[in-house]
Amino acid sequence: MKAFTKLYLYFNELITTFFYSWLPNLLKFIMLATFAFLNSYRQRQLERNRYKDNIDEKSSKFVYTRIRCLNRDEESLECAICLSKFKYGDKGRKLNNCNHMFHESCLEKWLMHGKGKSTCPLCRNVVISENVFEKHMKVEDERSRNNAFEEELAILLLSTLKGSHFCQ
Repeated sequence: MKAFTKLYLYFNELITTFFYSWLPNLLKFIMLATFAFLNSYRQRQLERNRYKDNIDEKSSKFVYTRIRCLNRDEESLECAICLSKFKYGDKGRKLNNCNHMFHESCLEKWLMHGKGKSTCPLCRNVVISENVFEKHMKVEDERSRNNAFEEELAILLLSTLKGSHFCQ
């Protein structure tokens, strides 16, 4: 009977500690981490969507189809970014101001990640205005800093769990 009482007290303490210490701290951690992540994600997505909309305004999308004339193949287009030829069904973008054509994904990477400073890869004509580009790059830099902040926040929140009964 003494062993049963000891076992009962142990499980009672275990359950009490879990529900009054660990669970509230775990819920706080999950809520704060979720809030921090969703807030930074929402801000990044809003700016990224604005920038993509700007790219959509300055270029037109197309799907490549090769034309055959009199039993000979017309020379296919080549993407100046990846240096590969367009294949049937490839998605592309044509810049409105200079009419140069590229694979859609290649041009988006070129313009979105700052490799081309928002200019055409061939003629260097401005595609996206400098102030819009700078704002986009600022958001990308903030994203990097926010990732470091989120890691520090996670460490801080995990340290609150250390104060519970089982971690001592």
